[in-house]
Amino acid sequence: MQSNVIRQKALLRASYSNRVFNVVGSPQDDSVFNRIMTEDGAWEPEVMDVMASLVRPTDICLDIGANLGAHTMILADLASQGKVFSFEPSSLNARYLRENITANKLENAKCVQVALGRERKMKELTSIPGWEGCSFVSPDGDVDAVVEKAWGPNIVTTKESIDVDTLDHWVAQNALSHIDFVKMDVEGSEPAVLEGGLATFERFRPKLIVEFNRNSLAFYYGAKPSEFYEQLSKLYSFIYIIHDERGLQPTRVSSFEEIAPLLDLSGHWWVDLLCLTQPYEQIAQPRSVISTPSSSKKVVYFSRVDLSRVDNGGGLICRNTARRIAQTKGVELTICCVGPKGQVEKTSTFANSIG
Repeated sequence: MQSNVIRQKALLRASYSNRVFNVVGSPQDDSVFNRIMTEDGAWEPEVMDVMASLVRPTDICLDIGANLGAHTMILADLASQGKVFSFEPSSLNARYLRENITANKLENAKCVQVALGRERKMKELTSIPGWEGCSFVSPDGDVDAVVEKAWGPNIVTTKESIDVDTLDHWVAQNALSHIDFVKMDVEGSEPAVLEGGLATFERFRPKLIVEFNRNSLAFYYGAKPSEFYEQLSKLYSFIYIIHDERGLQPTRVSSFEEIAPLLDLSGHWWVDLLCLTQPYEQIAQPRSVISTPSSSKKVVYFSRVDLSRVDNGGGLICRNTARRIAQTKGVELTICCVGPKGQVEKTSTFANSIG
């Protein structure tokens, strides 16, 4: 890695306390670093809130797909007497990750510069300059065609050789006695990580937050999102949606059909899922600083909708999800029934229940 890599400093703010972290990254990175800068130090605070309610001081945590380490810093703070192992195969991202661990004196965190997958081997990592948070393990076949399908024509990419390990092998090599929490966001490689770490997940049953990205799964690897959901449901009896709106408790789902509408929003084809072996309500210990919904919080449910109409803070969600959201204290839920051309034909507003 050359020493003249462009770098800039920013601050990352914890959602659950007054803790502030120093962050180094590339000012050209619009996927993570620039978002932290432009949003005054915020980075997925709704995910931080859930982490803060579940991670205990002595936990061993894995940050799989760590990028520059935003979630690593949070996990290291929460598991202050435990350990955090952060997996990041990109040489550029790993450099920033190590710098951020050192700058914030996170002695309980360690960068592991490998990718995790189905088997141990050398592979290729494809990155898109300016979107380093979207790097992915190159699939077999014509990678340029895959990139064009996912991103459009004339996209510049860079490629580098990386080591791929399996989680089961890595855990055995490091003789871990427990793993308590996993955050995983690896741009469509999540099924491969689960397959290569099946024994680990079955043995330890760690709490898991995973990005469920329809496009990455389908475009990069030809995977069916419904099959990935089934893979998760075989390991975890309790699966929840983490809502983008802070203050809403994670909503339990029991089938892929309940999250599928959230993967079809215009410009938004992913959702963060929380996977547990016990009900969230029984094990969560929310921090007192987590914001709660105000009486003016509004959630909109469209029973049928032209996707171009999903705006103004509304969202497309299934009826069961709407029913559970409507039961959240302080939430006013509006159901919009729309016709075949997207016109709103009827609206009904409910406070705390659908009825």
